[in-house]
Amino acid sequence: MLGATIADANILVALGDYIANAPEYMHAFIDDIEQTILHIQQYPASGPTRYALDLRVWCCNKYPYLTFYIENVTQIEICRILLCKRDIPTILQEEN
Repeated sequence: MLGATIADANILVALGDYIANAPEYMHAFIDDIEQTILHIQQYPASGPTRYALDLRVWCCNKYPYLTFYIENVTQIEICRILLCKRDIPTILQEEN
């Protein structure tokens, strides 16, 4: 996965779960992730900060996933896309 990010890997894991357990929801999940990222691109300051001063979060509309991102001057960095039910503070702390 040359050039892939942890967020890309998070999406692939989620897609694998949908393919294995509920393939009929896979396309709707992808659409929801795309809409979430589009919202973040259009309104980057709309996500509240969580866990760190510069880490923002936005919830998908239909699926229980949180998108964590950092708003920089020239770009938005999507850091993680995690299932809400996971132990998010522990996951984020393990990365530091």
